Amino acid sequence: MSAILEHSSPEALVAALEANWCDYIRLFGLAPQVELRDDDELLWWITGILEGSFNGVHRATLRDDTADARIAEAEAHFSARRAPLGWLTGPLSRPADLAERLIARGYRHAIRIPGMAADLAALPEQIATPPGLAIVTVGDRATLELWSQAEALGFEVSEEVVAGLGPIRDAIGVAPGLPIRRYLGLLGGQPVATASLMAAAGVGGIYDVSTAPAARGRGVGTAITHAAMRDARAIGYRFATLQSSPMGMRMYRRLGFQECGAFDVYA
Repeated sequence: MSAILEHSSPEALVAALEANWCDYIRLFGLAPQVELRDDDELLWWITGILEGSFNGVHRATLRDDTADARIAEAEAHFSARRAPLGWLTGPLSRPADLAERLIARGYRHAIRIPGMAADLAALPEQIATPPGLAIVTVGDRATLELWSQAEALGFEVSEEVVAGLGPIRDAIGVAPGLPIRRYLGLLGGQPVATASLMAAAGVGGIYDVSTAPAARGRGVGTAITHAAMRDARAIGYRFATLQSSPMGMRMYRRLGFQECGAFDVYA
């Protein structure tokens, strides 16, 4: 495990958040069907799923004098693979004018993603949970299959995404040595919620938080996120990080998360 982050400055938190997020993306490279480039300049991935969320440049630290050439090379590669290409940019992206260079090449701003962090020392040990909710840690293939079913319901993804993502999740697997821990929420015995904890870069990264539409509004998402945060604290982390959707912002703030930076996607 990397050194625990002890500094609460926005700069330190967003750097740890981005590093943790990169390690989460690298897990996808364990699946043979995923193409991953990971070097000093670029981290990008192509999953074969024709959905922007599962392809693109995740980290860019390019030199000023060669940035345009590297961008053109990435464009040509993604075009040859017929994969959608989006660029995630953040406070640590380089060159500093990367967004302007992308816009000049015809990209448009697609979405802003708030980065958030919470001090786990302030997390209450227990919170109210909905009656009938059980939260289990995924430790075998059968439970991983239920987790994938709940994820598909919670994120309301298409059948094409389900078909492409399932084999990738299965290839990553549930080996004890992996830095990721997955949580499944069962309501009345039915899979309705997911979350993941990524132990990397000195923080506990929270990912894959979803709740099936029929189970929303009952505190299920809060409970499963709290379970992941509590485990992050038990491991020894001081901070948890995540990237928020507009839907989840209010819930995360109730759990103590505050914005520490922002990321933008150009498509």
